[in-house]
Amino acid sequence: MRKSSSKSDEILHDIKSPLTSAIISCECLLDLKNRNLNFDSQNVLENLSDIHESLGYIKELVSVAPVGKNKNEEFGVNDAISSVCGNFKKNNFIYRFGNEHFLHGNKLKFKRVICNLFKNSIEAGGKDVWIIVAVKMVDSGRSKESVVIEIKDNGPGIPQGILKDVFKNGFSTKGELNNNCGLGLYICKSIIEKDFGGKITVKSNVGENHGTIFTIRVAPKKQG
Repeated sequence: MRKSSSKSDEILHDIKSPLTSAIISCECLLDLKNRNLNFDSQNVLENLSDIHESLGYIKELVSVAPVGKNKNEEFGVNDAISSVCGNFKKNNFIYRFGNEHFLHGNKLKFKRVICNLFKNSIEAGGKDVWIIVAVKMVDSGRSKESVVIEIKDNGPGIPQGILKDVFKNGFSTKGELNNNCGLGLYICKSIIEKDFGGKITVKSNVGENHGTIFTIRVAPKKQG
């Protein structure tokens, strides 16, 4: 088991190191953006800006999805979400956590869901978007309780005409279906439903500072 874990750490290191180098290189080149460059050079830097952002997202996903740790366990929801937030700009988040609530399942898959939802908000709303993360326990009726996680942003929102498609395989925020992209929300739905027996829903209003709310409902770990 230790050998497997050690090998996984080596693989992660091999992935993260060149990603970090590439991100730093992009940042150095982007410092030239405001200088007196010709048209072609400016276009290259515009494309480089998109590449830099994409590399950052890839690094975030790698950080929350280590290789070789694919097991079910008991974990704290607040703790798992906080560890994902650490991979993003801290001033993007407003926390509304109560007492710690515990789930039983694949912690890394859960963190992947949270990371994808954060990424979706930042991608849609820009680097200055704020995200409110709330966790609470609610009575679902018939003596059943659910852990409810709400992730709300102040981004531009999702048009009602395509809101019903957001969890489809290949959905993109441009309202197009493409089998080669748009897997994030589809994966989120699959993990919450199949791995945790829960449900994920979305509400959104288009317009400045209206934003989008993703709500996850899952059963807490049974005590005793």
